[in-house]
Amino acid sequence: MPYLINVNGKKVVSVGYVRPAYTDNDLLPLGLSGALQQLKDEFDAHYEESACHPMKFRYAMHNFTGGRPGLAKVFEKFLEYAKGHRGVWFCRCMDIARFWSEHEGASKEQKGRHESPNSAAP
Repeated sequence: MPYLINVNGKKVVSVGYVRPAYTDNDLLPLGLSGALQQLKDEFDAHYEESACHPMKFRYAMHNFTGGRPGLAKVFEKFLEYAKGHRGVWFCRCMDIARFWSEHEGASKEQKGRHESPNSAAP
């Protein structure tokens, strides 16, 4: 979860680059169908937990690995799956930091996926 840091009187948001996360290298040994199922299972667990507090699901795609037709198709199918869930927000780390900085005080009163900018999305 992001948090604010005071650096020389300026507010900086730490977004973090830690687990839970996936890369193509994590998924390759599972095979294409196993990779897709792993992403869905992990996403479902994160989505369920996001009802209690904000969650971040990170996927790092490498151009030499993720650009292969099979893995690209896995990622495409996963994105379609995730888009089917209410309140999921696809963004860059910069977007998370900006949102967190603007809404830092409100996060104490609200919980979970209801805080995301796309919470009204189907």
